[in-house]
Amino acid sequence: DRLTREGRMDPREGLRQVSLPHLERLRDRSGETAVLSVRDGSEIVIIEVVETHHSLAPRGWVGGRAPVHCSAMGKAMLANLPEKEQTRLVDAIQFVRRTPNTITNRLDFLADLEKTRARGWSLNREEFTVGVVSVGAPIFSGDKRVTAALCLDVPTARLDGEAHIERLAAEVQAAAREISTSGSYDLPEEGSSFLS
Repeated sequence: DRLTREGRMDPREGLRQVSLPHLERLRDRSGETAVLSVRDGSEIVIIEVVETHHSLAPRGWVGGRAPVHCSAMGKAMLANLPEKEQTRLVDAIQFVRRTPNTITNRLDFLADLEKTRARGWSLNREEFTVGVVSVGAPIFSGDKRVTAALCLDVPTARLDGEAHIERLAAEVQAAAREISTSGSYDLPEEGSSFLS
């Protein structure tokens, strides 16, 4: 059972249950690891991982965290927030360098978020882990607020150019749309004890 400290069902469990079959199909169609997360302040928290069948595989784990500024899922969520909320969160980010490719400049990060929002998917080019590229997309609740994101984590050794990234992005976007329209789950607003 996935219960909160108060003994109630964790609302993330509903999202996880709704998303799991879509993540499995995404993994099967793409051949890559599919990951689902929610945001907790300036970090993403992984709530489900469906691993690739390849022996060379990025390793994520449920409960794992990553900074929003260097994760595809974090970028997907931030890019789709209302402007005031996005500005408040971006202003609070400490742009810590994780790899040589990590964006560490506020203006560059804002430009990346703008590009992400315009095309509908996010990209992490080895910004969190050297040798791993991630392609992400936002998941929206029934009231059209971004509540989660998913991504595919792909070793650079299996990437075959920009066209391959764009094909993966189309798969990720389709799965995110399916999850956004298929479930009845309601995540609390940020700051709730459910996200601790």
